Amino acid sequence: MIADNIIIMMCITDEATGIIQEMQKEMTPDLYLTLFSGGVGCGAPVIKLEMKPALEDDIIENISGFEIRIRPAIMKFLPDAEILVEDTFWGKKLKVKTVYGCR
Repeated sequence: MIADNIIIMMCITDEATGIIQEMQKEMTPDLYLTLFSGGVGCGAPVIKLEMKPALEDDIIENISGFEIRIRPAIMKFLPDAEILVEDTFWGKKLKVKTVYGCR
């Protein structure tokens, strides 16, 4: 089942310099981005992506039974890092390893 909104919180390391500005260029009405100064247990800056799974070209990943939809336009910006996936409909949090290797 797909939730109305899915939030991905992702630690950003030094390797991802400039990732914020680049990702902001890819924003659409269905995709929101905010930046946190630390969190998810790593102390590094954290990007929070909130997306509404509405586009048919979304990449769908099944993580522990949840369908996580990722915009193809931002996949290139996702680093190899642990992300926290929060399903705002079910209220569950899953810490997973992203499969998008693009450092």
